Amino acid sequence: FMLFAEYCQLALALVEIWVTSARARREAELSLLAEEAGVAAPKLLSQQRKLALVRLELVKFVSDVGKAIFDCELYFAHEGVFIGCALFSGILSTHKNMFKILK
Repeated sequence: FMLFAEYCQLALALVEIWVTSARARREAELSLLAEEAGVAAPKLLSQQRKLALVRLELVKFVSDVGKAIFDCELYFAHEGVFIGCALFSGILSTHKNMFKILK
């Protein structure tokens, strides 16, 4: 039963990547439109920060796939990839939360 839960986590990570990549494309388009329209600097900076946070979130979800592959005990999974992805995800989550608080 635990392995089934890990497969669900892998599927969730893939769905999160798909949804977040759509959000990132939308935010990038909004940033481009804001630059072309000559929006005031504070609003443009706010939009660019939002885009950066969405991109950070996307990278974290890609890292979660690396962890999920090891958790699913797939034959090509490597413990080094799992450890690297776990460390990277932890650092990225901490950075993202600090960025949200300090903005």
